[in-house]
Amino acid sequence: MFRAVGLLFSAILLVFSLLNSISIAAASESLSEQEKEKNKLEIENRCLTVECENRLSLEEIESYAEEVLGMRRCSPEQIIDNGISG
Repeated sequence: MFRAVGLLFSAILLVFSLLNSISIAAASESLSEQEKEKNKLEIENRCLTVECENRLSLEEIESYAEEVLGMRRCSPEQIIDNGISG
């Protein structure tokens, strides 16, 4: 009788151990996917930051050209296409 109880208890412990291992593997896989996504978002964030900084520079140049130099954009009628692309 004691032997049967011991075997049953061991079997239950084995099942719980296997379920725990499966749970840990799933959590590890999820963490790995989240780390990949985090790295991807960090790269995207750097690219967007550089793009934003570049735009600010262009806006500053345009503002200086308009306010200080008195320049303004050409209207479509003022643009002549000479066939040279560049």
